[in-house]
Amino acid sequence: MSNGGNNKSFQVDFEKLPAQFPTHRHFAAFWEALGRVVATFGFLEHTLGRAIFALTATRLYPEEEIQTAYEKMAANFGARAIRPFGGTCQQL
Repeated sequence: MSNGGNNKSFQVDFEKLPAQFPTHRHFAAFWEALGRVVATFGFLEHTLGRAIFALTATRLYPEEEIQTAYEKMAANFGARAIRPFGGTCQQL
């Protein structure tokens, strides 16, 4: 991408940044809670994916093929879902 030959560069004076930048404006408890929320949504997405597999790929598999079938479905599911939760919920 070209910006018409108008190249600008910036330098950051790290000495003038606040301590703990860029997370300095909130308490550590906030960032911990935010991390837990993100992890919870990731777990929920994984659980919904397994539920979709259970509901849509329902057929008898030999025991040794179940994990392979799930991984194949999960790869296709992940490729189709641009918005993770939007795509997941629409398939339910």
